[in-house]
Amino acid sequence: MPTAYPLTVQACTRELEHEIGGPLGGPAEHRELVDRAGHSLVGMATWNWLTGRQVRLRSRVSIDLTGATWTEATLTLRKVGAFATYTWLEADTVEVTDGTGATVGTYEIASRTDADEIVLATSIGAAANGQTDIAATLPNDQVALPSDFDLQRITAYGVVGSFRGALGLGTGQDLLDLRWTGSVWTASFFALLNHVRSAADGRTIPRLDLHPGQLDGTEQFVIIYRAGWSTPEDDGAPLPLPKSGWLNALFLEVLKAYAHVQEDDESLGALGKRLDAIKATSLFSDALARDQSMQPHIGAVGNGGWMELPRWENGGWFDRGSRLLPSA
Repeated sequence: MPTAYPLTVQACTRELEHEIGGPLGGPAEHRELVDRAGHSLVGMATWNWLTGRQVRLRSRVSIDLTGATWTEATLTLRKVGAFATYTWLEADTVEVTDGTGATVGTYEIASRTDADEIVLATSIGAAANGQTDIAATLPNDQVALPSDFDLQRITAYGVVGSFRGALGLGTGQDLLDLRWTGSVWTASFFALLNHVRSAADGRTIPRLDLHPGQLDGTEQFVIIYRAGWSTPEDDGAPLPLPKSGWLNALFLEVLKAYAHVQEDDESLGALGKRLDAIKATSLFSDALARDQSMQPHIGAVGNGGWMELPRWENGGWFDRGSRLLPSA
């Protein structure tokens, strides 16, 4: 089956200039309009094509520091080899617990320089400059979720390594109770779907906050989740739409609605009317019908699926446990 011509930001630019009759003159650039249209399209329905995304997540081991050195001029915390296995994530923190001249507290980590050094966002105290007795802990109890992770929609998970038993997903209050009041949770692990804020540009970033934070770094989650919209950084890269192209026409109609509102200087209310009109078209209903016809679950074959069915092998019938079944 041939692949449909993919939509890119560049292709969308050509479509918009043809629709408007020339280059766009409004404040929003092509990429921004594409991004707005993509988010609107994703929100128009609970699309099946956005479900079933899968990713493998690995836990991170906590790091305890003793005898670390603080350099005030570069806001650097140094300990030879201490950060060899550390993978930095935006909004990571380090808790400074002791040290000459150091102000005890929690500080955001701005970056990882190498296996020996990390850079903090703020100072732990000018009086700690050059001191070599700094003690601190990096909890590393959060793991990164995919950039297209949409709200709080983990639909399935599997575990590898030391993660055993149930995984509980709950609220921030549950997490605080577990960490600070000694409350008992029935699951072996608890996870909070969290959105932290980037200090660099204010974006919110999806995270999976774990308690206990980690065991030995070999634990992995395999999750299936619902995706959202993410515009490619490269204007020539395909947009995150179904590969066969069946949703391209609807996306372009939504994009054109945004362009007309901007270029014709229409109000925000006019945008809502345009989008409502699109949802009333056969183009939208046909796309929705095709999307909803995607079969998410085939169902069991027999009592326990195909594995339960007997199979013929070496002249006899065997069950899934490779036990020979009695002949009829």
